[in-house]
Amino acid sequence: MNTNFERDVLRLFDAVLEQPDDRRDDWLRANAVDDDIRHRVQRLLDAERQLGGFLETSPAHGAFDIPELPKIGDRVGSYELIAPIDAGGMGVVFLARRADEAFQQQVAIKLVQPGHLAANSRLRDQLVARFEAERSILAQLNHPNVARILDGGTTGSGIPYLVMEFIDGVSLTRHCDAKQLGTADRVRLFRKVCDGVQDAHRHLIVHRDLKPENVLVGEDGEPRLLDFGIAKLLGAPSGDMTGATALTAMTPAYASPEQVRHEPLTTSSDVYSLGVMLFQLIAGVRPYDVDGLSPAQAERRICDDGAPSLRSALDSSAIDSSLRRQRLAEIDGDLERVVAKAMHKEPARRYASALALSDDLGACLERRPVSARADTPWYRARRFLQRHRLASAAATLALTAIIAAAGIAFWQAREARKAVDDTGEINRFLIDVLGTSDAYTTGTELTLNETLDDAASKIDLRFAGRPDLAAGIRLAIGNSLANRNRLDDAETVLESAVADSRAAFGENDLRTLRALESIALLRSYQDRHDESTALFDDVLARLEANGHARDPLYAITLNDYSYVYLFQEDYPRALP
Repeated sequence: MNTNFERDVLRLFDAVLEQPDDRRDDWLRANAVDDDIRHRVQRLLDAERQLGGFLETSPAHGAFDIPELPKIGDRVGSYELIAPIDAGGMGVVFLARRADEAFQQQVAIKLVQPGHLAANSRLRDQLVARFEAERSILAQLNHPNVARILDGGTTGSGIPYLVMEFIDGVSLTRHCDAKQLGTADRVRLFRKVCDGVQDAHRHLIVHRDLKPENVLVGEDGEPRLLDFGIAKLLGAPSGDMTGATALTAMTPAYASPEQVRHEPLTTSSDVYSLGVMLFQLIAGVRPYDVDGLSPAQAERRICDDGAPSLRSALDSSAIDSSLRRQRLAEIDGDLERVVAKAMHKEPARRYASALALSDDLGACLERRPVSARADTPWYRARRFLQRHRLASAAATLALTAIIAAAGIAFWQAREARKAVDDTGEINRFLIDVLGTSDAYTTGTELTLNETLDDAASKIDLRFAGRPDLAAGIRLAIGNSLANRNRLDDAETVLESAVADSRAAFGENDLRTLRALESIALLRSYQDRHDESTALFDDVLARLEANGHARDPLYAITLNDYSYVYLFQEDYPRALP
């Protein structure tokens, strides 16, 4: 928890308390402060009113006196209370420090709201038992992404408390927004949350209240799961408060359909809540808006209404338009399917565990097939190509070169039988290139740069005396080198392509002009803009003079020419 944030909360809370009781809410709403600060102060104010009501009302017959809540400066166990951090319906949390000077340490101390201890004996026993259950549950967990329990006990006035590590951080969503994390980084961070939840599940613990506010990200960038106040121990006896239902609590916006219907819960319910959290992290909104709804209305919306897709929710969210466009570009179909599977209304059709959800998210990041999608040969092949872009690009380069060269060869076949030999030579060249880039046969994956260099080095030898075949292959290799930002190497290969084209086809042939157009674009990459514009003008003039104004090359040349002016921010000249 951020101490500056908490200091702002306390300063505003003190100012609210100075206002008349009937004007406090209006005064708080009228102040221009951060929504998170206002929300925290409102919770503290609500808790203060609950305590005030209990203290002003005489205890009912059979109830015992309400114990006094410790104050700032009081000692609880070995710790001195410094400041209130948070307050909810059942508990209040203080920032504290080690008081016995054994060593320097700041902690968070959670105590039961004393007003609730004045309830009837059955409810009071359940509340205390649930608090003790949280202490017992946390004591079982030892994971870097779960807040650790350090101590526990009962105050002198009889209020149960537990001591936890103090996390100097903010909520999961607040951290991601403050750091302006992209989708991939949000998913990586969220996988650590899944790890913490999985550790709880390994101990047969269902959290039952997973939400961004219960995950704090510290200054080290590590998320930590906390607030196991309503957690359930699977297999606990019906009389054990770790499995009790007499005290029900949840956050409806993140609760699974079976949880809002008060049905038996398993770890699958936590997986659903994780899906809602991930949806909100990426889309900026929750899948279901239940604010202001009655419990029955909220139940119908969560259990019966279909959730929007991740992309549609993001497309209509209130986040910045440029950020929305960026997020939309980062979301693919696999990520949408993973989120949808985690949030499936039927528990059996969700991920079997938080670990399985995390594994599929890892597959999304690495462009591997995910279990949330139907496994087809085409899907696996597409994912393979996306994972091995360099090797695939090398194969594509070779294929592009062969198609271009083969087109020339087939045209020449009508002129002479030597086209048969040309095709055979080009095919052998293709086989050689593919053989060097085939990871399955060689055991290694060549980089695209290595494949390009290998192919370029073989052209002079393999196509000596055949500029008509070499020209097309050089053009394909030169363009790929330019796209790889190897500008000097691209210049050498493209100039050879132009020379071969001129020798084989003439100065104004479309193949020669296509090579010249590639050099014109390369000159713009090299910041030689004057040469670039002169070359583009020359190519366009030749295309028009030779009746090629309707050829696709003419449109390509105009398009590439416009980028030269766009790069120089000369928009009036780029527009025509």
